[in-house]
Amino acid sequence: MAITNGSQSQQELLATSDIAANSSNSFTTNIGNSNSNIVIRHVPFYVQAVACLLRCFLQTIHQLTTLLGDLILNAIGGFIIAALFSGNLVFQGQSSKSIYDSCPSQMKEICGQPNVDSITGFTGTLVLAMSLTSIMSSLKIFGAEKVNFRKREIESGINTMVYYFTKCIYSLIYIVLDALFFTLAFYFIVKPRETFGFYFSFTFLAMFTTFPIGYIISTLLSESVAQITCVVFIFINYMFAGLTPSLPELSGMPLPFPFLPYLSFLRYLNELLYVHEIAHYNNMFEKSISLKGYVRELDNFYISMILSFAFVFYFIGALVIWQSCPDSLCFSIKYQGERIIQWILLKYHEITQKIKCCKKDD
Repeated sequence: MAITNGSQSQQELLATSDIAANSSNSFTTNIGNSNSNIVIRHVPFYVQAVACLLRCFLQTIHQLTTLLGDLILNAIGGFIIAALFSGNLVFQGQSSKSIYDSCPSQMKEICGQPNVDSITGFTGTLVLAMSLTSIMSSLKIFGAEKVNFRKREIESGINTMVYYFTKCIYSLIYIVLDALFFTLAFYFIVKPRETFGFYFSFTFLAMFTTFPIGYIISTLLSESVAQITCVVFIFINYMFAGLTPSLPELSGMPLPFPFLPYLSFLRYLNELLYVHEIAHYNNMFEKSISLKGYVRELDNFYISMILSFAFVFYFIGALVIWQSCPDSLCFSIKYQGERIIQWILLKYHEITQKIKCCKKDD
């Protein structure tokens, strides 16, 4: 009788545990080929986001030297701009209309150029410097955690998109600090005529657009290759930003060169900065803007295009992070491709060894 009651109580306990397991938000994962199971609760996405934010904060506390190094890097970029253009921002407009009309037809284009224009070099160099420094700072956001992400974060059941966008939101702190140090380093030395608020906002916008490029490259490539890839990517965008050659010159080239400036986000950054800075010089700057192919009244369009590039880069970054998971299709294709290449190399090595043995026997 006691045995019967004991078995009944055990069955009741098992039934109760089954009901609790079904009613709770949990799922079971097998570890290896063992029969042991670990029950991991489904955690709401906002709880995962808070946990990721706290983890990012703790990482920042433990890696203050890395943060300080990034700030110094951006400050050095700003000081280089200051050293190049301190007291050299000068713009003198075109010659008078009578002189322009008296020029021969072959020289009218030269006569229409500004007499002195250091604003073009300043804006182009500034955009290039802030892009290079910010993309180097962005490599550590995801690149330093690839191994942890694929092993610890995925196995813990964290949502990939929550992890990605939480890291992106937290990295806004880095962008604000980098933009502030970069702007402080050059603004009060160069003394451009636009306000400090505009230059800080512009630097933040440029870095906000550049950071996700670093996310993509650092996730796809190893650390040794990622840095040079970032530099090459920025320089390719800079070549077609409409500086040298200019937008009118590119439009006169054969295909596909006339369309390449539309694919360069640095083009819109440079145009936005140039038309804002040059507007504070009262020396016939309208002609200079038109000769470069810029339009002064398109401020909102420039900002919209820059933000569009930024969101496209962030979207591509999300896809890259998603497909870098071990259970993703692209990761499986990469893994199988590496196995096939290794098998081909192994067979090639075996065949070459057999050929060498045959030659020795002969």
